[in-house]
Amino acid sequence: MTLVEPRATSTTGDVESRWESAHRDVARRLALRFERVDVELIEAIVARHFEGYADARITLYVPVLVERAATEELRRSAPASERMSRP
Repeated sequence: MTLVEPRATSTTGDVESRWESAHRDVARRLALRFERVDVELIEAIVARHFEGYADARITLYVPVLVERAATEELRRSAPASERMSRP
């Protein structure tokens, strides 16, 4: 596993190619936890958080950091009645 990677070029404009699989995995897990939230919204939130790490040189923990940040954003934005998400 590589801690430092050369900068990848974006193939979709939304998520760098090296993180496409991680993006799908994170979005899938969050969609299962936040069933009442639109999947497209979850994918957009996850993509935005991945974009924040576009220039990161140490990338090992980027998917974990993205998942945590997206989870917190979804929890904050959900109405109180929908805040009960599965772990």
